[in-house]
Amino acid sequence: MRVLASAYACDPNRGSEPGVGWKWALEIAKRNHEVWIITRRKNAPLIEQAVAQLDAITIHVIPYDLPMWMRWWKRGARGVQVYYALWQLGAFFCARRWHRQIGFELVHHLTFGVFRTPGWMWLLGVPYVLGPVGGAEFTPRPLTRSFRYSAKLIEYVRRCANWIALADPSLWGALYRSHAVYACTRETRAFLPKRFHSKIQVEPIIGADAPQPLGPSPDYQEGCLNLLFVGRLIHWKGLAFALRALALVHQNYPGIKLTILGKGREEKALRKLASDLAINDQLTWINWIEESDLNALYASSHAVVFPSLHESGGLVVFEALQRGIPVMCLDIGGPAMHVNSQRGACIEVDGLQEDEVVQAMASQLKQWALNPSLLAAMREPSYTYCQTHQWAAKVERVYQPIEDTLSVT
Repeated sequence: MRVLASAYACDPNRGSEPGVGWKWALEIAKRNHEVWIITRRKNAPLIEQAVAQLDAITIHVIPYDLPMWMRWWKRGARGVQVYYALWQLGAFFCARRWHRQIGFELVHHLTFGVFRTPGWMWLLGVPYVLGPVGGAEFTPRPLTRSFRYSAKLIEYVRRCANWIALADPSLWGALYRSHAVYACTRETRAFLPKRFHSKIQVEPIIGADAPQPLGPSPDYQEGCLNLLFVGRLIHWKGLAFALRALALVHQNYPGIKLTILGKGREEKALRKLASDLAINDQLTWINWIEESDLNALYASSHAVVFPSLHESGGLVVFEALQRGIPVMCLDIGGPAMHVNSQRGACIEVDGLQEDEVVQAMASQLKQWALNPSLLAAMREPSYTYCQTHQWAAKVERVYQPIEDTLSVT
């Protein structure tokens, strides 16, 4: 099929959303489809360079950006949502011109993977696939009480935006016209209008890379843990919960250390929290690291701590599991779909207050510190789990039914 992939974020050299856009497009092409990616102009040369190094796949790029007078004000993250909404509208008209020449047989909205902004590609009049999309994962209200005012405001605005999006004609049109809809999480599927639930399936947007041999185990010693947090330092990533949990155990278990890899607007506040909790000696802060050094950092870690409060995906989870590293997360959102007692710890949050969640995290850290053999036993199950969630298997689950249906019609 000639597939048009709408991927605003698509970069073979990056992780997170741009990396996800590329992985999906690549795996679709590997299924012998002719893929046309409509994306930002800055992504085009990077995609073309990556495609030139691959054999037996067909990927074309349709670079599109808004006119300069409409994007002069966009710098970094400032204004990105407004720019993205306008970009989608312009990208539709661009795609329509290409459709007259190419004759696309399927349109697939990939990124951004957020249900609030499905765009207008469903108006092209060809079978349309939406997702996987997320975004309807809410931070439980009891877990926002220690947030700064600005963070509480962000959560409130996001919650309002989700409810307002349910009245957006572009969302209703996308859901109504779609051949298939995929939600990243159970929460997003439940939030979308019930009349469309029959066509909405849950499929995490993230996947695992091709398996590499499982590396040597880190050194396990009773009372010692090397923990790792990887992510942006923003309020909803939940690092403050991890710091508070560490503070509860640091006197009795000074061998529990946490390395924090990331940067963000909450860094100053988080460093102050760590100082107030008197745990600075147990922390290592890293803003950025080379890929080779990142692999070494993972290899020396006993567990990854990722207590995100409303994560649709959580690529860090797969980065850890495919290396045989168990993960501690909260029982909400995307990470909870991949973590259980065999692959880490999924901390219950339903109906609990902040202090109770922090205490549960601290209790789990104590258990692991006293019984490091528990973590050692999780290496193989974590590694094995990722074999069934590689990118190729994920895209096959989505595309095999589509191919079967469209080949019949």
